[in-house]
Amino acid sequence: MFIFVFSTVPPAFPAQTLPTNKQTRNEDESVSYSCTSEAKPAAKFLWTLNGKSLANIPPYSISSQILPIPGSKLLRTIGYIVIDKLTWKQAGKFSCIAMNDAGRAIQSTELEVPRKYQCTRQYICKEQLLTDINLLVIAKRKRFTYSTKKFSYFKWLSP
Repeated sequence: MFIFVFSTVPPAFPAQTLPTNKQTRNEDESVSYSCTSEAKPAAKFLWTLNGKSLANIPPYSISSQILPIPGSKLLRTIGYIVIDKLTWKQAGKFSCIAMNDAGRAIQSTELEVPRKYQCTRQYICKEQLLTDINLLVIAKRKRFTYSTKKFSYFKWLSP
């Protein structure tokens, strides 16, 4: 008679591999993170930014590798994410989620990317106007005026 025992071990992080404190990077810089998990079967990684899943498409480069652990039946999975040419849109909470059939584990870090203003006094940046919640927008007769605590911009709109 044969008895087969299938055991699974949920992912666990042997150490904190993501920075525990908030990091600050400037726009156009790049940043990379790695995450290491030990589990059986091998863990698969999901990277998220502010709770939204990230895909392996620019500006994100996501990869992983599985390595045996000597003297153990567990497998070590190392996940990587590289972000080239950061923008302020990549600021927020990055999470590395390790998953297998037995469970999941999460590590997170915070990334701050200060916005680089590129507008001059004569022109406004539509993207900044639409996305910056600190702006006050006032429209009067084909004229836009908006201001922040530090800046004031003015532009005549074409008809």
